[in-house]
Amino acid sequence: MSPRGWQARTPWTSLGEGDRFRVESRRELLSNALFLGTAHTEAFDAGGVELTLVLGKRYRQSAPLFVDLLRTQLASYAELFGGPPLSKRYLIVINDHQSGDGGAFASSFSQFVQGDADERNRVIWGYVMAHELLHFWNGLSLVPADHREEWFKEGVTDYLTIVTLARNGWLDENLLFKRLENVPRRYLIARYAQNLRMSVRDAGRDKQPNRQLVYGGGSLAALALDVALRERSGDRVGLPDFMRALHAEFGKPGKTYALADLERIAKDLTGSDFAGFFADNVGSETYFDIRPSYAALGLRMDSFVEEMFISREPAATPVQRARFEAIFGSPAR
Repeated sequence: MSPRGWQARTPWTSLGEGDRFRVESRRELLSNALFLGTAHTEAFDAGGVELTLVLGKRYRQSAPLFVDLLRTQLASYAELFGGPPLSKRYLIVINDHQSGDGGAFASSFSQFVQGDADERNRVIWGYVMAHELLHFWNGLSLVPADHREEWFKEGVTDYLTIVTLARNGWLDENLLFKRLENVPRRYLIARYAQNLRMSVRDAGRDKQPNRQLVYGGGSLAALALDVALRERSGDRVGLPDFMRALHAEFGKPGKTYALADLERIAKDLTGSDFAGFFADNVGSETYFDIRPSYAALGLRMDSFVEEMFISREPAATPVQRARFEAIFGSPAR
């Protein structure tokens, strides 16, 4: 018997009255977040997904902030990938913890928020939430064959989180540039502070100790891939087209992708061989310079050790400025 008033909140299908559920697979049973108790819940549909939002007591009054971001981001992801993720039901649990971290599971994710959740610190908790939501597609629907493409699962997710938050108005230009400064900073920390010398691909073998290289190096590679796709296609296609093609082919139960698939799809979209691109950007142990990719977007990065500053390049060409707008929209200055 559960304590009086307690309920089980799960991502599973309810079987009528009481806490009885149908679970579709062993993975759905073992790899999911659950909540047992009296927390406030909100249920709604967004982006082709049935969501149940469970909020700790501290966050009940912030429910409209969470729901607004969830609806906006999920709609963008459904458009970005060309359809809903594999699972149609998800549970999201929000609670208070100083780590401010989050984790995605088979059809749920759990997120901790440090302190109150308001518009001022949405740049932190909103970013974590948007990142974990995107994993419903890139990570849970699109699954890499092994650890070597962990950079793609995490790095592309991080980069597309930045892109969609900017396009949806959650990041103004100032915050966008701060996010774009953080990406090479994480990579620099991995290479020079942690002295990680393996390739970005090999770093996925032990993701948590190598987190800065997997996420930072993966995000740099994702941005560079977006730029390269546009440059090599005459700005006809970009990373969203790439993700839709990948999702159409591999967003199916039991299917996994490998690096050769990423190379093939990039070549199909542009007619250009990307084997060298991936070898240099995620297969090499040498330092990766993102400045040319930023310059192709009409941006300039000045740096000294761990200090990074991104600004608009006044001498940017119309093509470079248009490419920036095509990716990030028009963030308010």
